[in-house]
Amino acid sequence: MRLNPHAPVFALAQGGVRVGIANPITVDDLSTRESAFVATLEGGRHVTDVDRARFPRALAALEAAGVLETDRTEGHGAHVRVHGMSRTGRRIAAMLAEAKIPSLALTDSTFRRAHAAASSLATSAPWPTVVAGDDRQADVTVIVAFGSAAATVTRDLMARDEPHIAVLADEAGTTVTGVIRPGTPPCTACADLTRADADKHWPLVAIQCRGREPGARAGIDDAAAAVAVMAVLAHLRAEPPSPWMRVTRAGIDAITVQAHPACGCAELSRS
Repeated sequence: MRLNPHAPVFALAQGGVRVGIANPITVDDLSTRESAFVATLEGGRHVTDVDRARFPRALAALEAAGVLETDRTEGHGAHVRVHGMSRTGRRIAAMLAEAKIPSLALTDSTFRRAHAAASSLATSAPWPTVVAGDDRQADVTVIVAFGSAAATVTRDLMARDEPHIAVLADEAGTTVTGVIRPGTPPCTACADLTRADADKHWPLVAIQCRGREPGARAGIDDAAAAVAVMAVLAHLRAEPPSPWMRVTRAGIDAITVQAHPACGCAELSRS
């Protein structure tokens, strides 16, 4: 057990502590020694058997208050794939490593680029196992692309029933999808079909997006990477799926994308 590693612990007058700021929880009636012990748990230090023997009353109070969580790292035992080693793709991989996802696979249409990104990340972030190229089933895959996700990639993921998130950049910003899997529309094909309904040239343009990537965009790339990583972590915690988001210089907004009747992604899980 441990406290939320991001929650601060504050001492209160006449004994007791307060845990957190946004959603503070107060634990009263602790001795000075017990309050000092709780302060040592700030930052996510795990409760030991010695702690349990020495401070049973304080730990019982924390448990009753609901401020202790089960020992885990984010995505304990998870295997996450990032496909597309653009600047944003590499930033997503680095953020996942910082979140201590235990196993990462980096892939790209060019193996050399995936290998270079994996080697660099493995050197700078020794916590996770990082490999270049991997056919294992991932708990979630992040596809990083320009304009439109390659149908060959998304169809393979759909066929494997592998959850995935698409991070689609363009000259004005980046769209980050919710978690996509068969039976939970919309998917990237829904978005492309909807766009093609309004723009007859889009199918040909989408094909020409392959292999392209935007230049570095201050703020947008890091913000989009952060949104994607938060969606991954939420999925690994089995939280409700995140909405599709649009990241631009003006900010970050939720967007609505409808299932397309010609796609059929909603039927795949029933086949």
